[in-house]
Amino acid sequence: NDSERIFQVLSNVQLGDGEVLTWTNTPGPLAEDIREKNPEVELTVRVMSNRSDLFQYEDKSFIEAGCMADPDFFKLFSFNILSGKPNTDTADISSISISHQLAQKLFGNDDPIGKTVRANNQTDYTIAAVFEDVGTQSSFKFDYVIPYEVYKKQRGQGFNWGNYDHPTYVKLFDAAQAQQAIDKINERRIALAKAQ
Repeated sequence: NDSERIFQVLSNVQLGDGEVLTWTNTPGPLAEDIREKNPEVELTVRVMSNRSDLFQYEDKSFIEAGCMADPDFFKLFSFNILSGKPNTDTADISSISISHQLAQKLFGNDDPIGKTVRANNQTDYTIAAVFEDVGTQSSFKFDYVIPYEVYKKQRGQGFNWGNYDHPTYVKLFDAAQAQQAIDKINERRIALAKAQ
């Protein structure tokens, strides 16, 4: 069962008075670090949800809710792809996946794959894939997925171990390796905290 192999990484942050807060948000570089040093981890995905962006195509414009995510987002979560192929290349920061609903709003019955939309009057994205509308059973509510690398670029120096910006999810090769992965991640966070 795939869902048994998916975990969310939580951050325990110690305050000056010794109190420990547990957050769902994690530092940006953590995902790369886990990917590099945890052979039991198959995928790592950072998701920045609750975004709103203005999308324009020809004379149409809509403000939509969506997220930024790593290229393995659609491999980790089981959202159905209706057409095209979601971006799987970290270097590609110009492709976007959109919901069936947004595709219809922007393009009517035309095939949206390969068409270009403008976001926030400043960035052009090419439609790489259309996914099935996200139902109410999902904790994510989104009509588009922008590459996470766009955020990383925008963040610049702010992309560091000190900023807890978004959730990180991991998928293990084997659910039985969960404790092993947790121990390694915890060990390293302690080591990283000391190295700052």
